[in-house]
Amino acid sequence: MTAFRGAVVQLPAMGEVRILEDAAIIVDAAGDIAAIGEGADVHALAAAHGVPSAAVRVLGLRQMLLPGLVDTHIHAPQLPFTGTGTDLPLFE
Repeated sequence: MTAFRGAVVQLPAMGEVRILEDAAIIVDAAGDIAAIGEGADVHALAAAHGVPSAAVRVLGLRQMLLPGLVDTHIHAPQLPFTGTGTDLPLFE
């Protein structure tokens, strides 16, 4: 487990952005957020979740935590064209 203190960007709903300038985040062994709180309380929050003080990472002024931006779409309309045109050059 790891604890972070610093700026955190949250996207709670479509089109909504929330920036926490000084937050404490506890991340469990699976990489999931186990807890979030005020930055000033990071050591107490870490201790409550069994995170040792050495595992508390303080972010710099130019660092922040962002949610993973994972592109999960597929290109289903392109499936009929899979493997076609492999005999043609990309540029002429």
